[in-house]
Amino acid sequence: DAFYQNKSLKVIHLSKNSIDASGMSAIFKQLSYSRTIERIEFIRNNGTANSDVARELTRLFEVTTSLKYVNFYKTSVNSIFTACTLHGLSQNRSIEEVDLGSSYMSSSYIKDLGWAVARNRNIKILHLESANIGTDGIQKFSEAIYDTKKCIESRESAKKYRELTKEEIEEDLRPRGCDLQVLNLSSNTSSISSPDQVLALTRLVSLTNSLVELNLEHCGLGVPAGDALGKGLANHPTLLKLNLQGNELDEYGVKKLCKGLYENTVLKDLNISHNSIRGRGASGVAQLLSNPSCGIEILNLHGNFIGIEGARFIATAIENNSKLTDLDLGLNRMRPKGVYAIAKALEKNNTLKTLRLKQNFINDKTAMELGEILQKQSSVTRLCLAGNNIKDAILNSIVSNLSECEVPVSVDVANLFQVTQRSRLQCTVYCTPLPQDVSSNSLKKVFYDGGCGAIVNVSILRHSSKENYSKACYAFIEFAEPDSVQLALDIGSERKAKIGKYSFNVIQAQGHSNSGGRSSNNNNKKNNNNNNRRGGSFSRGSRGGRGRGGRR
Repeated sequence: DAFYQNKSLKVIHLSKNSIDASGMSAIFKQLSYSRTIERIEFIRNNGTANSDVARELTRLFEVTTSLKYVNFYKTSVNSIFTACTLHGLSQNRSIEEVDLGSSYMSSSYIKDLGWAVARNRNIKILHLESANIGTDGIQKFSEAIYDTKKCIESRESAKKYRELTKEEIEEDLRPRGCDLQVLNLSSNTSSISSPDQVLALTRLVSLTNSLVELNLEHCGLGVPAGDALGKGLANHPTLLKLNLQGNELDEYGVKKLCKGLYENTVLKDLNISHNSIRGRGASGVAQLLSNPSCGIEILNLHGNFIGIEGARFIATAIENNSKLTDLDLGLNRMRPKGVYAIAKALEKNNTLKTLRLKQNFINDKTAMELGEILQKQSSVTRLCLAGNNIKDAILNSIVSNLSECEVPVSVDVANLFQVTQRSRLQCTVYCTPLPQDVSSNSLKKVFYDGGCGAIVNVSILRHSSKENYSKACYAFIEFAEPDSVQLALDIGSERKAKIGKYSFNVIQAQGHSNSGGRSSNNNNKKNNNNNNRRGGSFSRGSRGGRGRGGRR
């Protein structure tokens, strides 16, 4: 009732709740008549739903004139997104973006969703990542939006001998086409192998002339899909970004894709990382880049193991390429010979801004040669070298020299040298787990109240996998004096390290310290033998917290 009475409410966040069926029905019912509501966030709601909820959601779609965005990410919509609900969505004339990612949508309704998109031309953005649409979901979705020639001929033939059935009449009268600009179908394992499936994917891409961004990441697409996409994207007028990361295109699928893209002058961002294209596939990419009309500016080839052979193909292509600005060649086993070929190509390239060469078995000599070449050019401003076999002294020299160029080049490992300085690590503690809304001032108060001394830096970061609200973050606290570390460890061991009602552990950020740690003499010797390693280890102090250590 409050939602209905409020005449200025535009955005509602109802995420991470367990609202039951009666509550959901009441909310959707009242929002149907709101003239101001524009966004509904219904993320990660695990409440039960039934036919009453589906009926009220249908009413919301049919009645509202202000709603523009609905988000059901990670909310089970299997029982509320029925054929009737999707028919209501097709009647709507205000909704522009629908997010059904990880929503466990029934694959039996994917056709109804396609019909809704075809009829409601206001829908511009559709997210269906990990939506369980089935292996033939892309085909059903495409055929619902764009009628196939086979179906049209079948109905025309039937008209000569009999009356059409009710289902055939509905199919014949349905509106076709859509105005989608962003389509996200990632992480939906799809089978694109038969001629009908290949044709459906080709038509979905080629006939959606408004499409700007297409995400087919981790869809299990193979060679036939590469051929279908190549044909669909040839001369496509609007697509700017294509993400095919983590598929199974291999060398043949990528060659077919690039053959079609050879005629495309609009595409700017292409991601075909982790597709095992190897050296021969790289030759197809090189031919695409050698095309003067190719407009690709960002190219991601990470994790394709193109080797020395593929690196040489790419090097030849970028010598005369005048559009590419960001190139990712990480994890490709290019080794020193392949990386040197890329480095020599930079002498003739004047447009590339970012070059990523992580995990390519680059040695000291090749790294120095690359650094010398980059000092003489003025285009590259960002270089990534992490994960290679380069000594710290060489890396430090490259970082220093490139930072002093007329056009400075930033290197990804530069910050690593700053944060792993032994003098700084001896003054630093690691705090975990911390609540999601922790602030640097609240952390400082804990240690100032404990008399730990001056704090010079607080860095709060998010855990990559969040267990819950109270364990979402961790932090590094850097003190002005090394003696402050032992006082901070005492706070942890005495269970006084708390943010509100949440306790956290205080761990020493330097494995080998003069202040006395729990480490044994053998561990100290091991640390001394590994001084050249980048990064520091974490160990508990003699009375340190009981938390779990990790890498900085």
